[in-house]
Amino acid sequence: MSEEYRVSGEWYIPEVNKSYSGELYINKDAKTIALHLVQIASEDSFMPEINVHGRTAIVKGTLINGGMVLLFDCDIGDAHVYVGSMTEKWLYPKYAFWGLDISNAEELCFSEVRVDFGEIINWAELCSYEWTFPDSATYDSIEWKAKSPIEFEINEDTTLIFMASTNKSKPFSINTTEYTLKQSVDVILKYKAAKHWQEILNDVLLVKNLITLGKGCAIYINEIHYKHEKNSDEHLGIREAECFLGTGEDGAQKSGHPMDYLFNLNDLCNENFTCLNNWFQKYMLLKPVIDLFTSAFNYKDITAEMLFLNLTQALDTYHARFISNSLEDYKTKVAAIINKNYNDAFQKQEPEHVQSYREIMLPPAQNEEKYILFRSRVGYLLLADFEIHFASLDYTLKEFIKKIIDTRNYYTHYDPSKEKHAFTSNLLPYVNSVLMSVLTYYVLKEIGISGEKVKEKINRNLSNIETSCLLREKKRS
Repeated sequence: MSEEYRVSGEWYIPEVNKSYSGELYINKDAKTIALHLVQIASEDSFMPEINVHGRTAIVKGTLINGGMVLLFDCDIGDAHVYVGSMTEKWLYPKYAFWGLDISNAEELCFSEVRVDFGEIINWAELCSYEWTFPDSATYDSIEWKAKSPIEFEINEDTTLIFMASTNKSKPFSINTTEYTLKQSVDVILKYKAAKHWQEILNDVLLVKNLITLGKGCAIYINEIHYKHEKNSDEHLGIREAECFLGTGEDGAQKSGHPMDYLFNLNDLCNENFTCLNNWFQKYMLLKPVIDLFTSAFNYKDITAEMLFLNLTQALDTYHARFISNSLEDYKTKVAAIINKNYNDAFQKQEPEHVQSYREIMLPPAQNEEKYILFRSRVGYLLLADFEIHFASLDYTLKEFIKKIIDTRNYYTHYDPSKEKHAFTSNLLPYVNSVLMSVLTYYVLKEIGISGEKVKEKINRNLSNIETSCLLREKKRS
């Protein structure tokens, strides 16, 4: 059963300096918020107006029970006028802050937020319920076990905390027909100086993307609680209150299997938080790559064609930002890789296999250009400094790279005659899996995940791809 709220009150819109009667509808499961405003007709006005249009920053609500709620970032629908009766209009806020009373959007600054991202308990490994068998009892009981919170200073103003919580903290026996146990791992962001909501959302997204990458599946915000200086008490200090979401981000939470995780919270905290430090320091540089990469998880209905274009763009962007965006510098790096891995590379007669690798990273067409070709970038990334062998399906590495280029050109510079050179729609999911593996390899290296762990994850994935391709070929034959 979905959790829904319906409350009536007076709704003041600072933008037009007017109040209207109306009802607020909140669905916590679907993450929707809707405000229904009504203006009743009178003898002086048979066609009453609700003079707010397009979008408004805040709406202040005073509920019939005397409570307060602040609506923020509101889209406004069309008005429906019933001549001589009333006018109604629907507003669709992105956020509803329960119990908050402020005058304008600039005051929407918070000292702390607590976010429940749902099914991240296995990923975090901070808590669990366990059966206990006490000698002195005639029945079994359940005990909740939790590790200490993990705290990490993002910068001198912001602290990130992962903390376990539950609805039952002591061992107890089950002596009823039904009892619901709850536990969660909450993400807390604390600020020395209160931060505006929009900036806080950027921090929340940054943490969300990190967990999404680690779990390899989409995660969704279940709940957000906030602390604002206006909600303070002389004895208890700043009280926590709930922020309801109207983002429509309704997704099925997946716990996932730990074997499928690329990394977990423990990996991020090893070696004095090296990985967390890398993530927060490099995030702005990594962000476009991460956004394209995680589209595979975050968009349920993404097509194989769209994902392919996203992944190839992510590879292009990664290489330009983290490898090289200068042709001369890139040529130097290619020479260094060849020299490092093949000591005979600079003999008078370069061995054929070394020449082949050089041409993968610097194809003949590169000699005619003053910028780094996408073909060169893909070749460099697929060779991976010879640390890992990426699958190329039924093609040689050169053929595979050429097909990637041809397929990208077909979709971005449409020409029916190019279709025969592109990967077929049946092959694209396998190609995407290879490209996902390549991106995974480089992103995890940037974060600082252990090299052996990276290879283990990538090789398992590549093995699954090759097995799937083999089964597909057997079915065709």
